[in-house]
Amino acid sequence: MQLTSLIDRLKSHHGEFLCESFSGEKKKISFYHLTEKSLTTPQLPDCGRLTDFYDTFGGILFYLEPESGEAARYIAPVHEWEILRNKISKWFVMDEDEREEILPKWIDTALVLGNIPGTGNFILMPTEGSTRGHIYEFDHDGFEFSDMAADLIAYTERLLQLDLPMLANFASHMRFITETPDQQWMIRGMSDNRENVLRLES
Repeated sequence: MQLTSLIDRLKSHHGEFLCESFSGEKKKISFYHLTEKSLTTPQLPDCGRLTDFYDTFGGILFYLEPESGEAARYIAPVHEWEILRNKISKWFVMDEDEREEILPKWIDTALVLGNIPGTGNFILMPTEGSTRGHIYEFDHDGFEFSDMAADLIAYTERLLQLDLPMLANFASHMRFITETPDQQWMIRGMSDNRENVLRLES
């Protein structure tokens, strides 16, 4: 089922990151979300509102800054899932005892739906177990699997309504290089066209 209201919310949402350079200069850097048109997809697993999402979008690049190409999250088209699976599997080369100790039981059958650009971290959905259909973010630094939302639509909606912890996560990996190649800009806050204003502590 195509979610027209979610399309409208994504396409109309935009704002600015409030940024600071290493030298202490301030700058506002605009963002928006880049959506891909929904295409005919093969039969998807009946979990996590996958069908609703992919009936609505082919994929989404969240919080894109077009000049630098930096973005916060990427939900990929279905045809890219296998590529992402091959990439994440490189983190899981370990013996059976390590796998049992470190990895969740659902890891081998989980879908790898997207990634956190530029980090080597990924977005997954278990297809079995008690958290079937939930959205997890995998952080390879410490092998952390964080349960982020009950399904893919809820995850999308969470990304559209940022809170301070999520903005702090963005700030930990996003760096903007714009007109001056040797100068990087770090996120210190955010404001959008829906009156959401956030400030991170220095």
